[in-house]
Amino acid sequence: MKPSVKTNGDNSQPINYRRPCVVISFISLSLLSVSIITFFITCGLLYDGEHTLKKYFYPSTCQVKDISYHLTWCTARWRQRFRCYQIHWHVTYSLLQNLTEYCDDQFNATIQSSYARHYEQITDAINAAQEYQVNMSYPCWYDTRDLSVVQWYGSYGSAGLILLICAASFIPLSILTLCFDGKRKLFFHSDRVKCVDIHPNEPWILATLYNGHAHIYNHDTQQLIKTFEICDVPVRTGKFVVRKNWIITASDDMFVRVYDYNTLERVHQFEAHSDYIRSIVVHPTQSCILTCSDDMTIKLWDWDAQWALKQTFEGHTHYVMQIAINSKDDSNFASASLDHTIKVWQLGSTEAAFTLEGHEKGVNCVNYCLDDDKPYLVSGGDDHLVKIWDYQNKTCIQTLEGHSQNVSCVAFHPELPIILSGSEDGTVKLWHSDTYCLESTLNFGLGRCWTISCLKCSNNAVLGYDEGTLMIKLDREEPTESMNELMDKIVD
Repeated sequence: MKPSVKTNGDNSQPINYRRPCVVISFISLSLLSVSIITFFITCGLLYDGEHTLKKYFYPSTCQVKDISYHLTWCTARWRQRFRCYQIHWHVTYSLLQNLTEYCDDQFNATIQSSYARHYEQITDAINAAQEYQVNMSYPCWYDTRDLSVVQWYGSYGSAGLILLICAASFIPLSILTLCFDGKRKLFFHSDRVKCVDIHPNEPWILATLYNGHAHIYNHDTQQLIKTFEICDVPVRTGKFVVRKNWIITASDDMFVRVYDYNTLERVHQFEAHSDYIRSIVVHPTQSCILTCSDDMTIKLWDWDAQWALKQTFEGHTHYVMQIAINSKDDSNFASASLDHTIKVWQLGSTEAAFTLEGHEKGVNCVNYCLDDDKPYLVSGGDDHLVKIWDYQNKTCIQTLEGHSQNVSCVAFHPELPIILSGSEDGTVKLWHSDTYCLESTLNFGLGRCWTISCLKCSNNAVLGYDEGTLMIKLDREEPTESMNELMDKIVD
């Protein structure tokens, strides 16, 4: 006799009660197998992970002191390998600012609220040039292949500021180690400096002063080699004209003056504007200079035509504070004005090509990026902000915050991936020109910073302050020997 089979209607298939049991058994075995494989993979990655820490994650930053490293654990994701390390940091607020550059809003909000709870202790530590260990922790996934992505997991503890950083093995070392600082190289005391310029061939620095004088320093011998009186009012700008052996200055008496820098003989002078002259730029190929003024105009002068006025550019509605020529296309130049705008102009055209708006207050300074692949401008204003502009797309691509007073000068360094900004708060800030992170804040106690000049083929920069002229050397902050020893201990 055939075994009885239960059916559900005449055309139904037989119900097999053994199939669910088989499926459940298969799933259980699969999960067990995956768990075992994952365990062995995780253990196998541990040694490789330690070497990755030394080779690829080699941090060095100006704000961090006494770093200790503790390898916590490693993990594996299906077809992705991450190395995760727990790092205990002793921090100051400047470090917290650096960390927040890479993090999402939740991370930033938590850091800021925790910082507020420790504000007094951190402030005291900063003022005393000491360290303060913040008793808070922020475990997070940090994928260095995408520096803008941070995903939260886990809970918060109190073992110092903790980051679990997942470093993929192919991340370039330079991304993780780049940190610049400025070292004081030499200083020349004087009255307030309004403008500095560096001679490209001779070891000379030109400084024009608020008291109406100009100084020429030799930065090799660290000597003042020439000084002369130009007028009895502030000389706000001065430039070397190398192909003519000239110095050109402009001042609050509305005059442009030209001197032979070898003899200091005055070659020419003329009244150029009806109000204070703020800035001069020398055209790199033509026999021309551009001047801008509080009379809201920009003027083009040709010295080969007996200093004839070739063109007047009108359009700003307040003082024009600075002008800069685009080295990648020297028929274009930009102007910064207290009317809150930056205008970009074309030589030969009577109107501005376009206007960049975004500053909430007056714009004091503007400078072009020299990198061929970056069509960028940088500007600084009375709103305490530094802004980066894409002048091809006519958009602001980044705003840098950190100064507490008016930003008076900005510059893209011609050799290093650094943006410099000087302020009336007395500081010069170094920003990375790729990540836009704050690399370092320099405060030499010399009063307000008014002017910055950099030179091609050099890591040096010259700064003009209330109390004189300072040359600094910009360089990467190297890891200390104690850091290397710590790294070796981890690997061993």
